[in-house]
Amino acid sequence: MPQQDAATSLKETPIVVFVNKKSGGQKGEKILAEFTDIMAHEHVYSLQDGGPEVGLKYCLEQETIIVNNNPEKARIVVAGGDGTVGWVISGLDKLQIEDKRILPVMHLPLGTGNDMARATGWGGGYDGGHAQEVLDEVRKASPFLLDRWDMTIKGKAGEIAGERMNLRFYNYFSIGADAQVALLFHEMREKSPHLFRNRTINKVWYAKSGVQATFSSTPSLARYVKMTVDGEPMRYANSVRTVIGLNIQSYMAGSDLWGTHRNYAPMCCCLHPVSDFADGSMGDGKIDLVGISGNTKQGLIKNFNCTGVRIEQAEEVVFDSDREMYIQADGEPWKVCGPFVMTISKANPATMLVKA
Repeated sequence: MPQQDAATSLKETPIVVFVNKKSGGQKGEKILAEFTDIMAHEHVYSLQDGGPEVGLKYCLEQETIIVNNNPEKARIVVAGGDGTVGWVISGLDKLQIEDKRILPVMHLPLGTGNDMARATGWGGGYDGGHAQEVLDEVRKASPFLLDRWDMTIKGKAGEIAGERMNLRFYNYFSIGADAQVALLFHEMREKSPHLFRNRTINKVWYAKSGVQATFSSTPSLARYVKMTVDGEPMRYANSVRTVIGLNIQSYMAGSDLWGTHRNYAPMCCCLHPVSDFADGSMGDGKIDLVGISGNTKQGLIKNFNCTGVRIEQAEEVVFDSDREMYIQADGEPWKVCGPFVMTISKANPATMLVKA
């Protein structure tokens, strides 16, 4: 090791904590207080007080330290849900940092799904009371380059109505019945938040949304949506109502749809699945595509951790739809109101911390 590296490696990388106070049923307030009690004030930030920019700029002001041959200025803890992680990483993008390794991110799970935390080994939920233990584990964690993906949606006949037309996602996306179920669930929770008190009750309401979507006759994707994978047309069965693209191996609060961490056991055999695909990876430059037939199976997958049916592993996917369609990315669902072309392509990676 060079002399400078040996010297700097004896120092500890600063840890900076960002807390979403609204996450976890307002649990974030408690978590913020826990870290404030044991850390200097400039190392703890509430995202409700101006977003992540001030804290991230503080991180960039720190001395670069070599940790296991990697340069780091600070290690970032994001306490919140998957959306909060995206919020902070988007803040890093705005700062146009060339070397993403200098600010690796750990997800401390306070949200509902917490799929990034599950995929990186930090579990499905943090209830507080162990702030110092969290910091100790963050110091021992290993940096990992996480694939990210750009989603671009364009109307086939000019502009079309849709909540989100260009975005970057980290966890997964879906098109079809799954996104419709997610939107019904989201609208139900927005209308009656008092009915969604804990994860068990939420699963019941999610299954109800799946049944409700069944009676709304979500169409066969193959009938209206052409799929192109890495420049080649991809045929898929008429019974498929949803195509899901997985960047990480945790979907909607822990479901392993690709079957990476256990035996591959698809719910349906409509696609004559091939079992010799590679295991899914967060850093292989490919997104794992699975198909689901029927609507009620969306609720079954979420609640009983079933697999989908493997379609392909791709570097780019294009969906050409002849009609309006439901879309979901990282748990945020919406409806695209008209014929469109949606392209999924690789973006620059982010650096996450994987629990040792």
